[in-house]
Amino acid sequence: MNRRMSFLMFGLVLLGGTCSLAADTTPEIACAKFASDGTMAGVSIQSGGLHLHLVSESKSKDASTREVSPDASNCDLFFSADGQFLAIGTERAVKNSWNVHVHVWDVRKSEWHSQFDVDPKPGLAGYVSLAGFFQRENKLIITGRQDDTRGAPLTSMLVSMEGKALDGPGYPRESPAEVDAEGNRAWSSKGTDGCVMSSTSLIGTLVRGSEVTRPAIQGNCVGPSPVGFPGRNTIIGVVADGDGKTWAWSVSVDTKKSTKTSLAAPSKDLADKWVQATVQPFLSISPDGQVFAVQRTSTHWSHFDNPRATVNELIVVGVEPLRFLQVVKPKSCSSVSAFAVNHRVGNVEVAGRWCGGWKTDTVAIPQNSGIRTDPKDRTQPTPTTR
Repeated sequence: MNRRMSFLMFGLVLLGGTCSLAADTTPEIACAKFASDGTMAGVSIQSGGLHLHLVSESKSKDASTREVSPDASNCDLFFSADGQFLAIGTERAVKNSWNVHVHVWDVRKSEWHSQFDVDPKPGLAGYVSLAGFFQRENKLIITGRQDDTRGAPLTSMLVSMEGKALDGPGYPRESPAEVDAEGNRAWSSKGTDGCVMSSTSLIGTLVRGSEVTRPAIQGNCVGPSPVGFPGRNTIIGVVADGDGKTWAWSVSVDTKKSTKTSLAAPSKDLADKWVQATVQPFLSISPDGQVFAVQRTSTHWSHFDNPRATVNELIVVGVEPLRFLQVVKPKSCSSVSAFAVNHRVGNVEVAGRWCGGWKTDTVAIPQNSGIRTDPKDRTQPTPTTR
């Protein structure tokens, strides 16, 4: 490991080393996101209260607390393309299905813009959730299932930021499917190995789109794997084999070319007989699409075949070229409930919710990382946030 890589690791470890245990024992739900101008938004939900924390230009702000259902089970948030609005979705069970409650924050006015519910309805009966902003417009995509079973076909609808239905629910799409709201696509896997991905439109008339083949990992593409879309023409993903090996892959929609790379294995010490690792089903992608991160949870088994420790860590990866950058391993506090990454020229900024507190830091990217630092980057350097 060279000096710059060591510095990156040191800075990121400090991130996790300053966290403290949350005073409230109620399970917390959290999510985080960066805007293209470097603003970081973090949401934490606990005991029926939604807390929005924003950091911009070295200044932090907490929005007024919003009431949510005590049964809220998930949290998603998205910035609009122009950075003016932030949409937050919280899901909860209703009878045998789900609904989503949406809060919209006006970043420029620094006030709540709206809130509304999207309930199950014919054509959108199950697993209703917020999927993001539609293309680069200030409209929101809501996804669900044709009925209230997980294997049911995916359906979607378009709503305004005040909750007015604008289109749909639309035609059913193959399920399971990965949703690219900005690209107006739903990607489904098929084939005996699960490696063929075909796309259809999300909103409007059902239009079949591109088909690509992602690289096989150990002979197939079967099993849970977080998938993301760093740009309109690139798909990325991460997969673990359960025994400590982890890979990242990417495929170009235009050229059909794919690539994969192995990622650093979880650390193993003398007390370990073996280490079991899984990746969580979520990718955080930087606004410029050049860096992403995934959370890996590893269980360390003793020589008596007993689990002796569980470690949560973040793996940071460069997109173009696809390349492992670093492992972020919080020190003394391994609980990670939310995380986000931002890439700026020469830097990676990592934000995380460690043990009930928001922590951010900015550290240098090694010069040999291969990550582009020319004017093609859509983001510009902004002051470090702490």
